Amino acid sequence: MVDITNRKIISSKIEKGEPLKLSFKYVNEKVLMVLNSVLARLLSKNDQIYLLNSVITILRELIINALKANAKRTFFLKTDLDINDESQYQKGMEKFKKEIVGDFDSIEADLKRSDFYVQISFEQASNTIKITVANNSPILPVELDRINYRIQKAIQYNDFSEAYSEIEDDTEGAGLGIVLTILL
Repeated sequence: MVDITNRKIISSKIEKGEPLKLSFKYVNEKVLMVLNSVLARLLSKNDQIYLLNSVITILRELIINALKANAKRTFFLKTDLDINDESQYQKGMEKFKKEIVGDFDSIEADLKRSDFYVQISFEQASNTIKITVANNSPILPVELDRINYRIQKAIQYNDFSEAYSEIEDDTEGAGLGIVLTILL
């Protein structure tokens, strides 16, 4: 695992074509700039820089989703609610949406103190780059159902406006990031 602020090691791994794993507990502009730089270097190296804006958009969406899942779990622990209990989940999600979704920075300190993290892996092979975004919080069945629903719907759409008018879900936000990712 490489410290996200260690640009020398990051650069060396990219140049050597070695796998690169970066981990963080909270995303800020500094982290995003490092990730943008890594992507630009990897894509340039493979003569695929034309993909940069799309890949950055997708990567940021995946990071925000992973971070939001961690924030949700941190919030439930902090408010002493059981995320696995259906009635407490509903109550907690209402509070989470009201208190955190609109002001994500308010949970930064709690996330940094928590055991939750987001990890991004970059693997290079011939003309491909494999990017994996993961967190260490297990997915709940209700979350998986929402994700699968959006994926199934997204493959039916021709453009984003179709998706927006049909499947907006404000449980944790607009719920259109997965659709955007698939359409891109």
